[in-house]
Amino acid sequence: MFLRDFQERKRLDRTFFSYPVLGILTFLAFAALFGAANAWYKKHVLDNEIAALEEKIADTESIKKLYEIKLENLDTAEGRDREARERFNLKKPGEGVVLFVDDFPSLRRRSGVAGFFIGAKDFIINWFR
Repeated sequence: MFLRDFQERKRLDRTFFSYPVLGILTFLAFAALFGAANAWYKKHVLDNEIAALEEKIADTESIKKLYEIKLENLDTAEGRDREARERFNLKKPGEGVVLFVDDFPSLRRRSGVAGFFIGAKDFIINWFR
């Protein structure tokens, strides 16, 4: 009886440790390692993406705070007045507006026929100077 158990055990060991079974087990082990490495890589990529998005959220929240402060300033009469003066060059009655021109000839450049005639006139005037 002991010999029969030993022979059956030997047959089981021979089957289990055969090249095809060991090859299949090795393949399964490499597949599990590859899957784990792939999952780790995807987690690493997603963590970097999450960090970038959190940074973008923080930037957006700071911009939102700036706009909220600007909105609070526009809720006052002085803030609306200041914004209208800056954007639309408005003035109150009795005030004068001063316009600083840095480059006068650049203001004269126009497209089309009127621009051609102004350019020709400037060329003739400059020719005789």
